[in-house]
Amino acid sequence: MQNVIVTHLHPDLDAALGTWLLAKWAKLRGIAVSYRFVPAGQGDATAQYVVDTGGAHDPARGQFDHHFAPLAHDRSVCAATLVADWVSQEPAMAVMVETIRPLIDLVCAGDHGQAPEWSWTLGPHALAEQARIRFRNHDADLLAQLHAQIDLWCDAHIMAREVDQMAAERAQAARNGVWIVEDGSAAVTRRIIERYAPRVVAFWTRSSATTTVGIQRGNEAVDCAQVVARMRALAESLPQSADACAELARWYAHPSGFFAGRGTAKAPDPTPITYPVWAEIVALVEQAVGELYGERR
Repeated sequence: MQNVIVTHLHPDLDAALGTWLLAKWAKLRGIAVSYRFVPAGQGDATAQYVVDTGGAHDPARGQFDHHFAPLAHDRSVCAATLVADWVSQEPAMAVMVETIRPLIDLVCAGDHGQAPEWSWTLGPHALAEQARIRFRNHDADLLAQLHAQIDLWCDAHIMAREVDQMAAERAQAARNGVWIVEDGSAAVTRRIIERYAPRVVAFWTRSSATTTVGIQRGNEAVDCAQVVARMRALAESLPQSADACAELARWYAHPSGFFAGRGTAKAPDPTPITYPVWAEIVALVEQAVGELYGERR
């Protein structure tokens, strides 16, 4: 069985996202789809679905247009949002729609001339307009190109969601603007910096053969080399901190002050670190940052 999805000639990003969502919904149900193009505003009574054209919104009849009163004046509505609301009745599609909600909102804003400038210069709208120029007289190729771009954006949103979940599971706030990440990836560290504006992120990532441990500067002018120097001085003043001193002696401090630690993707380090030593390193980071840059809860 094959269903026909109709949209307007020279499809834009709204038409592309609406048809993409319908195609994903159909695939879940084992339904093949094909595409047909009509002049803007025109419908097609023989098609199963009509998106961003046709002058009607009637999901029961497969019609998803918003270019008529009162929908035309509602800036929170576009063809993609209409399709998204309908396909979300399918639980698996509801998860996908929620994951790419930022993209749906961005496309809707752009359809009403309200997308931020970055989207028109470097983001989805800029890429879509380039594709529309390249495939000006080849609507099927244009739609395929836009769908391929949406696939990539969808993957990016899924990855971002997974990173957010990892950050929630593996990161925690400590004292003095320090965040602790255990068994997280570099992406988790970046997400913590973007979301929580820490002074410093202390991280420890273990694998079967390597260890990555260290600190990275967050959103303030913190010099990680100075922090590590202070950590060493603190550790040397405590007789029970011999293991922490040995650990810190292995650390490399980048001259920029951005990073200090040992073990990277380019230079893995096989030397393990025990949890008690890691806990002591965390305490030293908190104290050193507080002494150098002021106490903070």
